[in-house]
Amino acid sequence: MNMTNQETDTALILENELKRRVREVATTIIHQEVAAAIEREMSRRKDQMLMEVSIKVGQMLKGIEEEGRQPLWVSGPQTMKEFQDAIRE
Repeated sequence: MNMTNQETDTALILENELKRRVREVATTIIHQEVAAAIEREMSRRKDQMLMEVSIKVGQMLKGIEEEGRQPLWVSGPQTMKEFQDAIRE
């Protein structure tokens, strides 16, 4: 089957348009998947960091309790002021 020049041109135009649209859709899908993967990883790392902070705070509070002291927010504003003054010195 022989195609005319116009039919060949039309076929090439349609092929290029199809390629462009497929590339556009593929790019959109890739961007969405990458964004979703980044979000999952960031969420996982955030959860991990929060757990580590929680453990460290618990360890510090346990140490304070074992020393017979109270956390600054329990001992009152005067103790907090004394602590700040001690840090400045």
